[in-house]
Amino acid sequence: MKEECFIEIPTFSRRTTRTAELPALPVALEHKLHHPFSCFSSEATPGVPFATSLKPLEDLLAPHLGSGGQRIRARLAWHAAHSLGLDARTGMALACCCEWLHNAALIHDDIQDGDTVRRGAPALWTVVGIGPAICAGDALIAAAHGVLREVRVAPARQPALLEAVQEAVNQTIAGQLDDLAARRTAITRLVEYEAVAARKSGPLLGLPLALALIAGGSAADNRAMAAMASTAMARLGVAYQLLDDLDDWTLDQRHDDRHLMNAVLIEMRHRPPDEAKAWVARRARELLRGAERHATALPSGIQPLVLWLAGRIGNRLDAG
Repeated sequence: MKEECFIEIPTFSRRTTRTAELPALPVALEHKLHHPFSCFSSEATPGVPFATSLKPLEDLLAPHLGSGGQRIRARLAWHAAHSLGLDARTGMALACCCEWLHNAALIHDDIQDGDTVRRGAPALWTVVGIGPAICAGDALIAAAHGVLREVRVAPARQPALLEAVQEAVNQTIAGQLDDLAARRTAITRLVEYEAVAARKSGPLLGLPLALALIAGGSAADNRAMAAMASTAMARLGVAYQLLDDLDDWTLDQRHDDRHLMNAVLIEMRHRPPDEAKAWVARRARELLRGAERHATALPSGIQPLVLWLAGRIGNRLDAG
């Protein structure tokens, strides 16, 4: 794929307008996101054609991968790679890695939560069954690791990429375990909630920028920059979760087994509903400002991506 597949990203202020948006992903990348095993087809088991080896996995995942999604992680990785001078093949690999890990987490999360709808369509486990859906999520995790072989970086940087992916996966799993435990032990303070939300949502949201910085950073402190980007994105991850809770608190209130992980309902233990909602919204804006402050220390090409996502969350808060 040629370098001209990249599209320049616009300049964002500290608070983007409602119409500001990143350019769409190229068609070739969208196709690759929908076909996570196509890059392995030429290396299937000798004597076993692709149609009888990996094709069933793609068919299994098709209902989920075809249901849409905002592609936030793929877009962050793709444009971050471009801003740091990485080639298009590397940008595609990083985008696929992050997006597939996110989708694997969604598939497994729906099973554990018993959610039957994802992106306005039936959740995968309700279509294919729990066992096959678990396998589908596992296959996406494997594909996310495998696609990193397409990243064109010095061999010395490959271990750091793999370590970053593994750490993000580990932290996400730990956050999910905390979330499951919260259904048995009541969370009564927002600070406890934020710790769980940061571990569950933050790592895979920060991974796109971290991987791009590790792969493309020329300075000796590129790992430090990756850690700073991850910190900023963790704040955005919690803010995004608070925003979802503001939208969903009345629905969550009907489910006693889930309400412990809704920030509005946690705050309603201490104050009336309107005050609780205002408190949560105010905290979300504080987290956005914190992420924006962290962004100022990041490379100039990475800053707009943090501000873009902060703007999206902030605009939804303002609209609500």
